[in-house]
Amino acid sequence: MVANGFQADYIVDLVKGLSEFCSVELIGSSMYMKYSFDKNVKLLDLRGSHDENVSVINKGSRNLRYYLKLISYLFRSEIRIVHIQWLRFFFMDGVIISLLARSLGKRVFYTAHDVIPYDSNTFLIRLLFRVIYRCQNTIIVHTEYIGSRLIEEYRVPAHMIRYVKHGVYAGRDSLKIDYKDARKKLEIDGHDFVILFFGIIRKYKGLELILQAFNELRERTDHVKLVIAGKISRDYQEEYDQILSGSGLDDIIIIPRFIKEDEVEILFRAANITVLPYFQASQSGVLFLSYAFGVPVVGPDLGGFPADIESGKTGLIFTPEDKESLTQSLLTAKEVFGRSIDTHRQYIRHFAERNYSWRSSCMKLCALYQGSDHEG
Repeated sequence: MVANGFQADYIVDLVKGLSEFCSVELIGSSMYMKYSFDKNVKLLDLRGSHDENVSVINKGSRNLRYYLKLISYLFRSEIRIVHIQWLRFFFMDGVIISLLARSLGKRVFYTAHDVIPYDSNTFLIRLLFRVIYRCQNTIIVHTEYIGSRLIEEYRVPAHMIRYVKHGVYAGRDSLKIDYKDARKKLEIDGHDFVILFFGIIRKYKGLELILQAFNELRERTDHVKLVIAGKISRDYQEEYDQILSGSGLDDIIIIPRFIKEDEVEILFRAANITVLPYFQASQSGVLFLSYAFGVPVVGPDLGGFPADIESGKTGLIFTPEDKESLTQSLLTAKEVFGRSIDTHRQYIRHFAERNYSWRSSCMKLCALYQGSDHEG
């Protein structure tokens, strides 16, 4: 499993789930050293630190060392399946490493978490991804929407694509802190309806839209709070600053940094709903993190969201890029999910366990590995 710096929560839950059915060698960085894996998992720290606060020369030499180690590993290892989770460098990971692994008799899987990265949607990138997709043996997708786009827009043969559901994040709700205590830590009144906007803040995630909708919401109802929590993407920092400078920030709590693991529970325990005001998206790990805490999600009518959100029970759907539609969904969410909070949370957790179990997803993925290995 080649992590390539993809979301640690996702990689950890995936690898732990897979280890019940097969042996896994996780190729990653020092960030995984704090996690406990069972005996079927071997952690190979080939990258070392992911610290971004180093010089360009340091980053370059670190990346060079990593790829030399990875190439050496591919030559020496008898591993039969290589699963790439993320393309840190599109051509290097998606073409060079994939083709090298295949030339050594290994079967290569790649998880397309989206068709192409949202911030890199150019003609040349689309052309490059046409090549990348043809360098794989199997492409894993978490939504049928992504699979159909790969077939229609990138001419990927249907037999290469396999659908495996995204699992709901496990064991995040430790119950070490309750609803009231979480709100005290955030200095939020217990009667407020709290809307959480969570995760790395990028342009496509619709920060401006949620701020506009929230301002409209405050004019129509009272006792509402918006919490914005997450690190700002470097390429979005300037626009982020401009958006905030032109917005009224009353009843808004902003935590513009990486959110530590122990803080995540506080945020979701304090929230009534999670909002995903994205104007480009096929899926979101934040949805499954929210479900892990039993928190309903207001998401766009895009990609796999309509299939993953049971309207009125696990969340609501709004029209993408439509301020009025989002505002109305927030008003409805306050009415529906602002009461009987424990009942809603219990239903959402059970819904997630029934429909998005990592165990069943990993069982299917391991079967795909075994079938591909037999083909090889």
